[in-house]
Amino acid sequence: MIPQYWNKGKIYLSKKDPVLKSIIKKYNNEDLLINSNYFHCLVNSIIGQQISVKAANSIKKRFFSLKKNINPKSIINIEPNLLAKVGLSRQKINYIFNISDFFLNNKIFFKTINQYTESEIIEKLVNIKGVGIWTAEMF
Repeated sequence: MIPQYWNKGKIYLSKKDPVLKSIIKKYNNEDLLINSNYFHCLVNSIIGQQISVKAANSIKKRFFSLKKNINPKSIINIEPNLLAKVGLSRQKINYIFNISDFFLNNKIFFKTINQYTESEIIEKLVNIKGVGIWTAEMF
């Protein structure tokens, strides 16, 4: 799904930055896709922190191939050593478990997330150990 603000954002950025204008023009048919799976979105953010895009993509591929349906409940039931084998650090494994636990205990929040303001969502997410302000804002 293309965000409602996509075309407006492209026009704005094109007016503000000549380099971005040329990139936007070159890739005019490219779109930003919204990840509507909130759990996957946060897990992807954790996996990609402080490593190269290539390394993150490799780890994500192995991580999401661990089980057919990666969700908070399936992650809670995975042994940490399996997560380490896909390339996750101990710290990132803990953060992913924290996110899984948060999702399991806050189902209503995610079902009604569109009723919250951006700042309310950020405030809620930064309560998850491992999700900082930057990650919450990107979410």
